[in-house]
Amino acid sequence: MNTYEIVTEKILSALEEGTVPWHRPWNAAQGSPVSIGSNKAYRGVNTFLLEVSAISAGYGSQHWGTYKAIQEQGRPGPQG
Repeated sequence: MNTYEIVTEKILSALEEGTVPWHRPWNAAQGSPVSIGSNKAYRGVNTFLLEVSAISAGYGSQHWGTYKAIQEQGRPGPQG
């Protein structure tokens, strides 16, 4: 699946769930998605994709990372 297909799928999924992603459905008080590895905010289409993913999954955190980065920081994995 290429990037365009992924973005299209995320947009359609959000619309089907009743969220119009470009109407700023995210919580602005939480800020932009941030990489736990670099502590930098994501930019471009990554911001959009992570925001839509967080809304769809009901995530409360704006921190994102690879499995390796999460383990290196001693954070709990997906099982708690």
